[in-house]
Amino acid sequence: MDFAIAITYALQPHLHNTDFIWDSVFVGLDVGEKHLRKLPCKGYALMLLLGEFSDITFSTGNCSSSISLPGDMLMFRPSEVKCTNFGSGGCFAIVLYESGTRDDHRPIDTLRQKSLAERWRENEDLEELMTVDCGPYDPNDPAYFKGPLPHLQAEYTKGPSPYSQRLPVFEITSDVCYPSVPSVANGRGGHYNLVQACCEKSNHLHKRPKINKECHFIDITIDDDFTTPKGRKMAIDGLRGPSDTIFFTGPCTGGSKWTQYNAKRGGKTLAKIERRREVFWTLWDYFHIVAKHAVRVGARILIELPRGCSYWHDPRMIEFLVKHGFNYADFDGCMYGLVARHGPEMGHPINKPWRIACLNSSLGSFLDRLCNKGHDLPHTRCGGQNTIETQAYTPRIADIIRRSLRNDVRALKHVNGSQSTCSPRL
Repeated sequence: MDFAIAITYALQPHLHNTDFIWDSVFVGLDVGEKHLRKLPCKGYALMLLLGEFSDITFSTGNCSSSISLPGDMLMFRPSEVKCTNFGSGGCFAIVLYESGTRDDHRPIDTLRQKSLAERWRENEDLEELMTVDCGPYDPNDPAYFKGPLPHLQAEYTKGPSPYSQRLPVFEITSDVCYPSVPSVANGRGGHYNLVQACCEKSNHLHKRPKINKECHFIDITIDDDFTTPKGRKMAIDGLRGPSDTIFFTGPCTGGSKWTQYNAKRGGKTLAKIERRREVFWTLWDYFHIVAKHAVRVGARILIELPRGCSYWHDPRMIEFLVKHGFNYADFDGCMYGLVARHGPEMGHPINKPWRIACLNSSLGSFLDRLCNKGHDLPHTRCGGQNTIETQAYTPRIADIIRRSLRNDVRALKHVNGSQSTCSPRL
């Protein structure tokens, strides 16, 4: 997987504006027709030549396109490829292709690979099995993972983050330029973008209030498919500099506290849990590509999962958060108007323990209320249809996030204005 991601980084500038997708990588030394034609490829593949060699030529079936030099790339159908000779030297061929297999690695009989949205809907019945049932937050409960920063911050950072102290921070953007969203780039000054990756269509955060008239919302829903070049391009185009934000809300079901119990059932239940985990980490790999661009241009990054989610423990998550110095906004949904809207306990507060990892954000000083057990009604479990609705947050949570974004953008304008005023004249 690390090698596949490295290839993605290397080829992203070349494939940025195409619809080519792949799920498998083949690497071979001195390969020929017989090797390439055995690849279980559906449709077209992309081949890249590397190494030191001579007198080797790969061509398509009609010989209209061919490659013969290191660094050359060819789009072809493996069943039609031709190789005139093996030449001399070491020729490495890297082939990206779509294998046409399902999440459980069984062949697909249809003409195309199922989209992420279709795979997600296949497992909707898993929601009830893996819902979160949490009581009031206990800071001494070892089941709650506190994240890497409390015990690693001294090693990786120098003192507390200035964002946690509400201090203005001057961001320096990269000289790397990407095309931005036309409707924002060409509009009046002061606009900023909020890119929501893997969000619900009906989430409250998207609703435009008076305080965020300058915010442009770019929603990448499950139907847009964040794993496709189109979905990632939507995100990268929307992240132009420090005023813009990427908010990643990947599916958390496979990492919930109940999965460790339900996984013991084995069989189909375990297979569904593993597929859910695979979906999340597939999305994470592609989010990591977008996040590298966000870090490069100094954009704001938010990552939301329940506090008890096992994904916070994963080395991939910990390494990324620690490397870039994230801080946390920990809060309980019951303190921000999260109540059951279905079932016999309708109106009872739901104690959903949320965590948002933040980079270049003051959100941790805005969204930090934990359950104080002062509700008139007892908590009810977060299950069934109530679970799905909590993914859209509450109006109060959405309002606080929007106010935090506005505060950060204004702080940047203030710092930039001060820098201009205090600059010495030449």
